[in-house]
Amino acid sequence: MLSFAVGFYPFVRTHFQEHLSERRDEGVARRAFAELRKFVRRFGEFAAAPHSRTDTLHAIALEELCARNYANLQKLCVVPAELLQPFALQLRSRVEQQEGNLPNLVDGVEELSLLVRSYTQYCVEPIFGQFPQDLRPLLTDRVRSSLESFRERYVVFLDDYSKYLETLEESFSRARVQSHYFPRPKPL
Repeated sequence: MLSFAVGFYPFVRTHFQEHLSERRDEGVARRAFAELRKFVRRFGEFAAAPHSRTDTLHAIALEELCARNYANLQKLCVVPAELLQPFALQLRSRVEQQEGNLPNLVDGVEELSLLVRSYTQYCVEPIFGQFPQDLRPLLTDRVRSSLESFRERYVVFLDDYSKYLETLEESFSRARVQSHYFPRPKPL
């Protein structure tokens, strides 16, 4: 009986420690989920349709930069907001209704991170990293100012979200989420 107890003890101890870690991580997830909701809402401001806000990248590109010249807008090679906006709205609706638990947090973080990476790569980078030379004359001081204002707000969002992911990653007892690097747009 004693040898059975000695042999069984490591299993019980490991199982108990895993149970404690799981409960601790679940508490971290409940607290972090409210912050995730805030980041999803903030991201929704960037992914909003151009007609709903005037300070989005798409609205600035369409109204100020291209003056509703759709041929010039196409030269920018920016993915239309209408392609990303439904995903952002769906994520927001879901996280607003979901319970703040570990699986929902992990899924929400991964989905938001994918949206942020996609938005950065397909919307922000074509303007701030690959701006067409033939459209450079359209960059008036007013347009540059609007784009720079957008860029600064977006960089603050990226910095805040990256810090959140880093802190979250460190808070869990084992790897649950990964912090991600999101490239920051450079000034025009």
